[in-house]
Amino acid sequence: MRKVISALGQNGYFYPIIQTNRKNTGRMPTLSIHGWPAPVAALGNAAIIDRRKTAFLCSREYPAGAVLRIYDWAKAARERGECVISGFHSALERDVLEILLGGDQPIILAAARALPTRHSPGVRRALRDGQLLIASPFPASVARITAATARRRNEFMLSVAERIVVGYVQPGGALAQVLGGVAAHKEVIRLAV
Repeated sequence: MRKVISALGQNGYFYPIIQTNRKNTGRMPTLSIHGWPAPVAALGNAAIIDRRKTAFLCSREYPAGAVLRIYDWAKAARERGECVISGFHSALERDVLEILLGGDQPIILAAARALPTRHSPGVRRALRDGQLLIASPFPASVARITAATARRRNEFMLSVAERIVVGYVQPGGALAQVLGGVAAHKEVIRLAV
């Protein structure tokens, strides 16, 4: 059985922690997620993982015309109460996160390294309110984001999401390669071509 409780962090902020029936070993709690072969480190509301999820991905480089389409999609997803999983790493993805945090729908932040320990005020609020789950398929020893960890994080998101929304894909880029391996049974929506 899992439940969300609050714990006081070193910086004085309260963070929701997933508590399981296992003894406290000093490690971050983990989740077993259908569609992913290994346990995932987690912080926040564990019940969110059971929701139908839409993965949002976007290449780091994108045409200016894609921005408004992506913002409009994010606002619509917020209004629909859609559970979105993303790395929210690039500037545009962080903008999407801010739009989503304006609502009360569940959000999953997929880290491309070990679980982050510092969070923006909006993320702290969403954690406190049970709106957010931060998940990482990496052990605590992975401290930096690299091209390889970003690819693995994207593979994680694509494997656990039922639907995929792509803001823009740079032809021949790393995201295009990852998307090439997506199972045919997943719905993929491209906002900008």
